[in-house]
Amino acid sequence: MTAPAAFSSALAPIFERYVNLKRALGRRFETATWTLQSLDRLLHKESGAYPDMSTAAFQAWPDPREGCVGCSTGPHAGGLQLLPLSPAD
Repeated sequence: MTAPAAFSSALAPIFERYVNLKRALGRRFETATWTLQSLDRLLHKESGAYPDMSTAAFQAWPDPREGCVGCSTGPHAGGLQLLPLSPAD
């Protein structure tokens, strides 16, 4: 069994529900969980600058795969599709 994902930012409840849903549907969801945890660490650490997900927060997020040999391509994807919340974002 996969260990529960640990999140600590303001978006932690959303991330946890999303990961739990994917796992309940039978997916291991390890790479995507790892990617979300990387984003969560930035949002927690920089909560004063980024209280919520925004374009600025996404751009400040260092690629967690940097230096990773054999990682798939795409901006921080890890099996996720991150879409803007609104056209103004």
